[in-house]
Amino acid sequence: RAARRTSARLLARMSVTNEVSADSRQRRGLLWHLIPPRLREDPDEVRRAKLFVIVAILLTAAAAFFTEQIVIEDGFSPAAQILGGGAIIGALCIPFAWWIGSIQLPSVLLGVLNVVAVEAMGLFFTGVGDSSQWWLVLAPLVVTFLVGPRVGIGVCALAIMGRLGIFLAGSFGWQFAPEDETTPYFHMLASVTALAAVTAIAAQYESARRRDAALVERGRRMLEEKNRELEVAARAIAQVRDRALDESRRKDEFLKLAHEFRIFMLAHVENHARKHH
Repeated sequence: RAARRTSARLLARMSVTNEVSADSRQRRGLLWHLIPPRLREDPDEVRRAKLFVIVAILLTAAAAFFTEQIVIEDGFSPAAQILGGGAIIGALCIPFAWWIGSIQLPSVLLGVLNVVAVEAMGLFFTGVGDSSQWWLVLAPLVVTFLVGPRVGIGVCALAIMGRLGIFLAGSFGWQFAPEDETTPYFHMLASVTALAAVTAIAAQYESARRRDAALVERGRRMLEEKNRELEVAARAIAQVRDRALDESRRKDEFLKLAHEFRIFMLAHVENHARKHH
């Protein structure tokens, strides 16, 4: 009976937990609906997918903003074309992830696109000192978080080779655009937006990690409580078993004593009958 009561309490608690989880799923916001449906069951994949969506939106918005600034200053130049194309491809990364049901390949595409666009900006503008170079730090950071350290190192190596290529191009006579009065403004804008993006990515990753850690801790506590309840039920069952064994042993002893007494009485009656005959 104690085991049945414990099982009933555990089942009731599990049903309540499932109801809370269902309610929390219903309260998810817009970011949840941008995650590919195949990834919504695994909490770790959900964390990565949220970070991927945030990075894709940030990079797309930044590319579109700087495209607008360049168009205002220089018209539809090659740099504006590169950034505009990057903004379009970045915006298509989220539907691409939906289509394939994974963020691995779209994340790599996003990182490589970031490196190529930024290095192209440096090549067409002021070289390795161009303001766009601030955004290079995002590529290996994002790819490492979303895909893994090996791919992140590969993207970092690609960014380093791009920087060296721009430097060597300048050393061999490539004519970069001269700096003008807008250069400090673009440096300030690029540094502020890049730092804000890095902070947003780190904050999202850390908040997700803490939520996952809190869920793990809550699950551990619930498991420990259930283990204690099962231990109590096991001790109760062991006590009932010991009492049953004691009763069975006493019954066996009583039956043995009764059998010996019966044999003794039969022998006494038989001896008494012989004497009278």
